[in-house]
Amino acid sequence: MSRAEEYSIRLKDLKEGRHEYCFNLDNTFFEESDNDIFSRGKIQCDVVLEKHSALMRMELSLKGAIQVACDRCGVQIDLPVSEVFDLVIKQEDHATEEEKQEMEKEGVLLIGEEVVEFDLSRHLRDFSLLMVPSKRVYECRKEQPYPCDEVVLERIGFFEPERISSKTDNPMWDALKDIQWEE
Repeated sequence: MSRAEEYSIRLKDLKEGRHEYCFNLDNTFFEESDNDIFSRGKIQCDVVLEKHSALMRMELSLKGAIQVACDRCGVQIDLPVSEVFDLVIKQEDHATEEEKQEMEKEGVLLIGEEVVEFDLSRHLRDFSLLMVPSKRVYECRKEQPYPCDEVVLERIGFFEPERISSKTDNPMWDALKDIQWEE
């Protein structure tokens, strides 16, 4: 089985109704992609496909972990990720390139009626990248072994108690306590 077939859904002879698929994205899958954010991970993708006459709606639930540099200490961590994406596909042979682009802007992917298998790999790569948060940290203190570099965290003051005073310690709020409200 080729890599393209591994992440494909056979559309020919697919009956109308609900169909379920499961794809496993591993290090090999991510190493083949051309992205600078991460190249290692393990994600399970559960696909629920609802097929109607010429329209298909896919719900892709991705859950797993990707390996990225921690934003706190710089060490490679397995960052948990989870997200659900929708993909709408319409089979149509007579659409112009302009119509295809317009439909794609509206969130509908146009493919020809002669398409036998739909390769999901490009979409799985794109969705995996969309799951990467802007802040690459998570609550990992309870994990054994602890993945972060404690020396770095100590140097940046991560373990120091918070310096921000609570609301009760702020004198600005103390002045409001003396206000007499009319009833």
